Amino acid sequence: GIRKTDNELEDIIEKGIQGANTFSIMIDTEEIRQQAIFIEERHRDIQKLENSIRELHAMFADLALLVSTQGEMIDNIQQSVAKAAAYVKPAVINIEDARKKKDSIRKKKIIICIIVIVIIVILILIFVAYHTTQKFISGR
Repeated sequence: GIRKTDNELEDIIEKGIQGANTFSIMIDTEEIRQQAIFIEERHRDIQKLENSIRELHAMFADLALLVSTQGEMIDNIQQSVAKAAAYVKPAVINIEDARKKKDSIRKKKIIICIIVIVIIVILILIFVAYHTTQKFISGR
């Protein structure tokens, strides 16, 4: 409240009722001033709280945007993985088919080589037999 000196208080008491009314008005004015200061402080606190709520709202909006963006990225990654898996399955089958064909071709090459060798051996035997019979016929 208002601090009055002893002299001021004595003057108020000497003036009597009028002074008491003045003192009462001063006290009321001081109480009103204190209430106004309290209300202003509360108003500033409420404004700070409103600003904090706005900042928090902005942060949640940013977070929602990030979650949405990340969700889209995750969906894209999942789709890419699914597509890659779809491409890999036929590739694995194709590799297995190629391996089987390679083995089959190798067997066929071996068989062809054996047939060619047998034909060459037969031709050599025919050639040797022909020359031997020619020598035998000419040598007679």
